[in-house]
Amino acid sequence: MNAEQRKWVIGAFMAVALLVGFILMQALLKIAGVWDLEARIKSIEMIIRVGSILVGAGVFVGLLKHPVSNQFTTEVVSELMRVTWPTPKDTSSATVIVVIMVVVTGIILGSMDVVWASLVQRLIALNF
Repeated sequence: MNAEQRKWVIGAFMAVALLVGFILMQALLKIAGVWDLEARIKSIEMIIRVGSILVGAGVFVGLLKHPVSNQFTTEVVSELMRVTWPTPKDTSSATVIVVIMVVVTGIILGSMDVVWASLVQRLIALNF
C-alpha cells in the first residue's frame, strides 16, 4: 500500500471514529439531561465529553490495528482509485438533464392532481 492509499485509509478511520464519538456524546448528553444527571454529578458534561473522545480514539486505534478492517478499507481505496470519474462538464450536463426531468415530471403530476381533484369534487357535488 502506497502513501496515498494509506492517507485515505487513515482518513476513513478518522471519520468513523469522529462520527462514533460525536453520536455517543450527543446521546449521553441527552440521557444526562433527561435523567437530570447535571444536578447529581457536578461535572457530568466534562466526563461525557472526555469519555466520548476516549471512545472515539479507541475506535480509531482499534480500526487501525485490526487487520481485516485495514485490508478491506485498503481494497476499497484501491478500487476507488481505479474508477474513471466523470468530468465536471459531464456532471453539470447530467445535473441539468435531471433538473429538467424533475420539473417536467412535477408539472405532469401536478396537472394530473389538479384534474383528478376537480373530477372528485364534481362527483361529490353530484351525489349531494
